[in-house]
Amino acid sequence: MIDLKRIISALQFKRPLFHSEADFQLALAWEIQIQYPEAQIRLEYNYPHVVDNIYLDIWVRYKDHHFPIELKYKSKKSAHIIQGEHYNLKDHSAQDCGRYDFIKDISRVEQVISKEISTIGYAIILTNDSLYWKPSNKIDSVDAAFKIHEGRILSGSLRWGDLASIGTTRGREKDILINHSYLFNWERYSLLSNSSSGEFKILIVEIRSNL
Repeated sequence: MIDLKRIISALQFKRPLFHSEADFQLALAWEIQIQYPEAQIRLEYNYPHVVDNIYLDIWVRYKDHHFPIELKYKSKKSAHIIQGEHYNLKDHSAQDCGRYDFIKDISRVEQVISKEISTIGYAIILTNDSLYWKPSNKIDSVDAAFKIHEGRILSGSLRWGDLASIGTTRGREKDILINHSYLFNWERYSLLSNSSSGEFKILIVEIRSNL
């Protein structure tokens, strides 16, 4: 088994932030390899045993166990200098689509682990946008079913609200079925400044077939 929380803890000190999702993906895969030299690691792995065409961000095989990992990295516009390296982060906005895509990751990993023995999957989102982890006072938003804030319990069939625009749902029209139940617990990843964009939090969802 791999200890993903230990891996993330080590990564926090080495890389308190990333230039992009691809940068995060590579850094996490590298850290897994450092801590588990015998592990076989693949990026953008095309999983063959499901109907949908699924490419997993990271696929780890270690001692006959498999660990599919999906990642999201959502940033607010900000600039930082860490150990002389400049980071100019883009403003991704569109949090409603970001939430949908993250929950879709959970569903995709569920599909994979239902086909595999000795498999634990993970869906991870890292962000400095507090709109992801803070509860909203608006309970009737079009993306209410896809909220991922602290303390949310996720399960069941999820769909957009009836007033969702075509522009919002384009490419994301399908309902998402979550077979198990997940309690969302965000943790601080790094604190780079006291500004609203200087705190990064991470949500790690562990997905098992026997939940």
